[in-house]
Amino acid sequence: MAWLIVKIVVLFALAAYVARQAGRPDRFAGRWFAARMNVSHSDLTDWALAALGELPDARILDVGCGGGRTLAKLIARSRGAGVHGVDFAPGSVLLTRDTNARAIAEGRASATRATVSQLPYRDATFGLVTAFETHYYWPTPDHDLREIVRTMQPGGRVLVVAEVYAHGAFAWANKAVMALLSGRVWTEEQHRQWLESAGLADVEVRKDTRHGWLALTGRRPPA
Repeated sequence: MAWLIVKIVVLFALAAYVARQAGRPDRFAGRWFAARMNVSHSDLTDWALAALGELPDARILDVGCGGGRTLAKLIARSRGAGVHGVDFAPGSVLLTRDTNARAIAEGRASATRATVSQLPYRDATFGLVTAFETHYYWPTPDHDLREIVRTMQPGGRVLVVAEVYAHGAFAWANKAVMALLSGRVWTEEQHRQWLESAGLADVEVRKDTRHGWLALTGRRPPA
């Protein structure tokens, strides 16, 4: 009986550790999870970036850079401006640096460990800020989005992408998954209100109903 209890405790601990990697990959197993997300989220990233059209001739920031594949796509499409990534998880930062080693060595990119709640950049630094499937886990989402807006240039854009949100037949499943991961699930309207309450203008929503994808863009008003 004692061994059965031990096995159950170990299984629950392992399940909790695995679930945690989705939100905050660590230096070890987290690198593997981040690498898997590089592959599984590639189509979603391409779909969302296509809506942006031509990228600005300005610095770009990717918040929650994960395994670095989004950073690589932004580097490939940018017009010479620096592309920077931040992530709270050390495993993600290490993998992002490996994935984009050449661009980083050439001074065209960087990957820094930092929290969205306190970004290590000056006001009005970026012409574009992206956040792919990361805002679910932000500790203080209202403050954190305003912190992002602080770093955006007047007229700069933000792109927030969600594969998990409350809509239709997916709502119950998404809520169940995010409850396990200690994340939040918002509706489309809650996402829109979130961007608008941070002072962003021209908020637009793009959906792929077949895959259950959501992409929102907003613009920092001119000074």
